[in-house]
Amino acid sequence: MKAILVVGILAALITMAAGGGWADVEGDLVRGQELIDAGDYSGAVKVLSGIISHNPDLSKERSQVYGQVQFKLGLSYLAQNKHREAIAELKKGLEIAKSGDAAWKNLNYWLGQSYVVAGDYDSAMALYQKYIEEYPDEWSPREVIWYCLTEKGKHKEALAYVEKIYEEQPNMRAGAMHCQAATRIERFQEYEKGITILKKLFEEHPDYDVFVAKRLVVFAIEKLGRLEEAEEFALSRLTTNDAPDDKVRLISLIGDTYYNYKRYREAARAFGNVTEVKNASVELKAKATLQIGLCYRELKNDRLAKNYMLDTIRRYPNTEWSIYASELLQAWEQRASEAR
Repeated sequence: MKAILVVGILAALITMAAGGGWADVEGDLVRGQELIDAGDYSGAVKVLSGIISHNPDLSKERSQVYGQVQFKLGLSYLAQNKHREAIAELKKGLEIAKSGDAAWKNLNYWLGQSYVVAGDYDSAMALYQKYIEEYPDEWSPREVIWYCLTEKGKHKEALAYVEKIYEEQPNMRAGAMHCQAATRIERFQEYEKGITILKKLFEEHPDYDVFVAKRLVVFAIEKLGRLEEAEEFALSRLTTNDAPDDKVRLISLIGDTYYNYKRYREAARAFGNVTEVKNASVELKAKATLQIGLCYRELKNDRLAKNYMLDTIRRYPNTEWSIYASELLQAWEQRASEAR
């Protein structure tokens, strides 16, 4: 969940408009946004903080610009996992924001996310309850409340919360079903019930092409030991909408499970499928190639095992997996030399 929050932070930072105002303030806002776009969040904080320090009356004379500065400052801190600073800056922006306007909405939403990252789940839930009163048709704050309840260990309450949403909010049923299934699978280990809910979700909402829901089904089926079913489901649900690295992680999950069950041929086949995914990251392909070698080592096929390890080194020379492959081969050669 926190990883998802970070992705949202980056998206919000990139899409937030630079704003207007005095020439120097506007120029610094543009510069701050450029630093944000480049991933230099500490640099952005320096520029944006300078706007505030050089313009002490900005909140009174250009309140809209001030709100934008505080918003960008808060999210820049949050992107650095400095949640205390993020909370402080977002609260400053809220002091002059008008209830119900766009600035109030953005500042409140990301203040809630900052509370979540900080582990202050009670404050996050209290804030989002008020947020829902202002924006009753939004699903996202309800999902965060569910998440906070689960993190507090209130699993039954979390499940009841999303079940009620399912019954009362028809436009939010897909998300509520996903959360119900996640609670049953991850918190109660009720794998069959979770699988049934998710399969129903995919049937009733064919456009709900959410990768983590697919991964959850595969995870639950594998926990029941039905590996072929898990593999068949995973491959059938992969679509062009899935990011290449997401595809790789899903197939790798199958390979890892086969490996753990000592079904090395099936594991090698799954990892082989990983290497065929176009545009996947080099690191993930390197790992899969090495894993094929490890499968063949377990199968006592030394020739193929060494070939795949060498292939990892040749094709992906600047990865941690090529280093690991080199270490394995050296250890292998040393043992062989000692045995002679």
